[in-house]
Amino acid sequence: MFTKTALCAAAVSALSTIAVAQEFTGGTLSGEYTINSGSDVMSYSGGAEFSITRQFGIGLEFTSVDSDTTAKLHGIYHLSERASVGLYYGQAIGEDSDETSIGIEGGTALGLMSVGGYLGQISDGTDSITSFGINAESPLANQFGTYFNYDYFGDSDVSFGSSELGLQYTMDQGPELYIHYGWASATAGDVTANSDFIGVGARIDFGARPGTTFGSR
Repeated sequence: MFTKTALCAAAVSALSTIAVAQEFTGGTLSGEYTINSGSDVMSYSGGAEFSITRQFGIGLEFTSVDSDTTAKLHGIYHLSERASVGLYYGQAIGEDSDETSIGIEGGTALGLMSVGGYLGQISDGTDSITSFGINAESPLANQFGTYFNYDYFGDSDVSFGSSELGLQYTMDQGPELYIHYGWASATAGDVTANSDFIGVGARIDFGARPGTTFGSR
């Protein structure tokens, strides 16, 4: 299929450029356990970022939720040491899914706080929906910090929104541990359903500039 061919071509091109640049800047690995209305979900994600020039970089990301896995390719432009913008393209991996995603993203530091967001489109080859999200993170004290995430997916017929408010702790040597409380709302026509959830996880950033510029979308 064209979308899978396009992803493979983009990945090959990116990897070829990376091989020439040979400058790995950072990566991240994380795992999260989420409890939602009596059910539980385990998710994993990982990413790596490579610098092509001082301003331009490429990121590769994989996210797995239960048996569903998505790969994303990010093109990143650093406006300054504190602000970046980018484009991303994603492809679901699996025999039963042709879902693709494409969008723009950005983030900046405002004092000690960092904020970011994205706007994109998700398509399964037949229908497409809009996706967007915002996130903010701020340190507290004694290696603690707080964060907020909001994500939305939908069109004129169905929609899904999810918010998370969390607390994180960064160890001196080791992973970052976090816990968050979230609430979600799904709407189909005139019917709306609400639920809340709790997630706990760990994330480790590594590299010369630890971590990646943008997180999972």
